[in-house]
Amino acid sequence: MKACSHNQRGPRGGKGGYQTQHNDGSMYPRDGARFVAGRPTNLHWDYTMPEGEWLTGGEQAGRTGAAVDSFYESTLRAEYARKLASAGWRKNPSRVKEFGDYCNDARHRLFETIIQVGDAEESPGEGCLEAALDGALGRMRELGARIVAVDVHLDEATPHAHVLWALIDSEGEFNVDRTLREHGVEPAEATSGGKRDARRATRLVAFTASVREAMEDAADEWLAEHGMEALDRERDPRRKGETLPEYKGRKRRERAQREKIERMREDAEAVLDGAIEKADEIVLKAWEEACEIKAGALSDRRLARGEAESARAAARELSRREARASVLLGGYEPPAFAHLVRPEQMPPDMRALWLYLYGPRLEGYEPDDSEVPDRYRTCVLPGSDAPAVDPDAVEDDFAELLDGLYGDRDACAKACGEEGVWLFDAIPEDYELGEWFLDEEGRVDPDVWGDALDSYASDAMDAIGVPLRLGLDPELPHPGLAEREAAVESREREVAERERAAAEEEARARDARERAEAELREAERLRALAGSACDVLRRGLIFLADRFGRDRLTGGQNEVGRVLSGLVRRMGTREFEGASREFEELVFPPRAPSAPAPSAPCAEPQDSPEL
Repeated sequence: MKACSHNQRGPRGGKGGYQTQHNDGSMYPRDGARFVAGRPTNLHWDYTMPEGEWLTGGEQAGRTGAAVDSFYESTLRAEYARKLASAGWRKNPSRVKEFGDYCNDARHRLFETIIQVGDAEESPGEGCLEAALDGALGRMRELGARIVAVDVHLDEATPHAHVLWALIDSEGEFNVDRTLREHGVEPAEATSGGKRDARRATRLVAFTASVREAMEDAADEWLAEHGMEALDRERDPRRKGETLPEYKGRKRRERAQREKIERMREDAEAVLDGAIEKADEIVLKAWEEACEIKAGALSDRRLARGEAESARAAARELSRREARASVLLGGYEPPAFAHLVRPEQMPPDMRALWLYLYGPRLEGYEPDDSEVPDRYRTCVLPGSDAPAVDPDAVEDDFAELLDGLYGDRDACAKACGEEGVWLFDAIPEDYELGEWFLDEEGRVDPDVWGDALDSYASDAMDAIGVPLRLGLDPELPHPGLAEREAAVESREREVAERERAAAEEEARARDARERAEAELREAERLRALAGSACDVLRRGLIFLADRFGRDRLTGGQNEVGRVLSGLVRRMGTREFEGASREFEELVFPPRAPSAPAPSAPCAEPQDSPEL
């Protein structure tokens, strides 16, 4: 990137001169698309204003021209009046000039320096231009230049500044060489073809070089402060040692070459336009065909996507059925030496990271990273100001926590799943390992113990996945079909045995009831027989009382007493006592206190049974 400092001193408003209306924007319409409201982004300063104060927008329109007119009024009006009064002008009226033409005379023309850093393709920005402009203006003032106006154009592709200035000596005259000599500027050392070039060995060339150097130094300082590369200060070597005719001839040849190239470019563009038009037709036709093909492909892709989804669903269903068949037929036994650490058993920080990593795989889980510590929120997603969780940091820290858990539990291998973390600390004896894991004695080689355990853990995780696909607990055994049939047969045998025991018990109870009922019937029969005996005894006693008399019946050791003793033995004491009471009431009825009634002879009972 280079900086440019270009000087010109043409007539005001003419070719090679400065254009005040361009500099201050007064020549552009206020409602133009590019220069709205008097080029509001541009800046203007002139010598009538305090240092550091700038005008923008519509305020700058016409200020550059007014500043130039004011400058000429203050510096040339008195000199112009003396010229009008001089004898030469009075004797030769044809030599008299208007004040404007007098100001535009070659000796009185202002210098215009255009300062620019970079180009349209590479520009460091407004700050670098401001620094370069300050450096150039400072050096100009040090070397005796009087700054008339400064216009900074920021609305164009490359920001630049127009500086109008003049060299006026101590006597107030426009004199370049004398002014620079008064300020210590020595002529430049210029050579051409090994000889001194008098046309370039001037104080003005030295002044221009000094201003350029100050401008580039200020720009480099700004670029260094902002970490950017310094300017490229190398000059075009073709200009060294060239005379003015040689320079102009080279420029004419370059211009002719550019014009030839431009004509060739226009011809090529015409051919290219025709080719582009034809290509557009071909492309349009191809695009229409491509759209049709794309529409068909999209339809086919949707069908294929649906078929693929159906195939995946069928594969998942087949996998579930295979797992169900495997468990139903062969059963499931949890792998030996496998320990499951469920999420609720993990430390809080580890559980939060596990949910962030493996929670989305769980059915019905709604993503929630609120439990993840804030130290992991170091990412900023596009379109969001809130920091997001860094998944790489979460995965790394989870691995470290898992290694810590791995060491705490003396495990040798670990695997993560949707149900938690599985830890494996040994290999079952019946597990078949490859030959490369075994030593010469057929035991596991200690050098590859970790690889062997990882192999067992991988196979164990495949086995654990079978009940997980069915929604079963992988830590519990699930019997197979043979075990279930054996359990059913055992259950049936147990039920049959219980039914047989119940039937036997019921038969024994039925026999006991029947025996009790028989004993009750026998007791009823005996009770009825005893009642009949009592009735027979009562009648017999009445018969005996009527036949033998009461005294003989109540005597001591007589035949009736013996009969009664036999009856007691045969009837039992209780039945006989009841019969005796009835007998006493019949034989010895209670007597009234009045005179006893004559006893009537007892009639012989009819149909009395024999004793």
